Order: sequence, then C-alpha cells, then structure tokens
Amino acid sequence: MSFVMSLSKFTSLNQIPKPNDKNIQIVEQDNLFDMACITYNMSMTNERNAEKEKELRECAHRDGIQLLSNKYDVFYFGYNPPYTIPHFRRNEICIPIISQQ
Repeated sequence: MSFVMSLSKFTSLNQIPKPNDKNIQIVEQDNLFDMACITYNMSMTNERNAEKEKELRECAHRDGIQLLSNKYDVFYFGYNPPYTIPHFRRNEICIPIISQQ
C-alpha cells in the first residue's frame, strides 16, 4: 500500500511528517509518467476494478492511446475513509501510457 503526498503542500521530503511506525518508509518517486485514468464511485471491489479497467482500456484503444499491458502496471486509488457511504466514495484506476513520441 502506498500514499501519495501532494506537491502543492509538500515541496521536499523534509516537510512530510515523520511516520510513527519504523516499518513505514517515505520515498521520493521520481520516474514521472503520463497515465490514463477513470474515476468511479461505490466500493472498490475486485469485480468493479476489473470492469472499470476493461472500460478504461476500451476507451484508450478507441482513442488510439496505447497503455502498458502488464497487470502490475495498474494503479488503484481510493480517496475516502472506509466508513464513507459507498455512493459518496471516489476511486480511480490509472494505467501508464506508452510514450507516443
């Protein structure tokens, strides 16, 4: 599991609060890439994730956008605490775009 810290609030690793748990690591991810994403609500389940990933891949294919095909390159983002009513939850599935240069 990972968390993303916003560059609009933190501009360096030194500004991020230190974790209380020594097993938690703060690392800087410097390999930036463009991603195609789809947003959806409700609970994040394996079935819903598979459905939304398929929808994202179909939309990208239709628009001529090539996505990485490895299942380990798919990112799942959930933005709400577990007690949020499912209808009000915000989730995203993102897949890196293959550079089209």
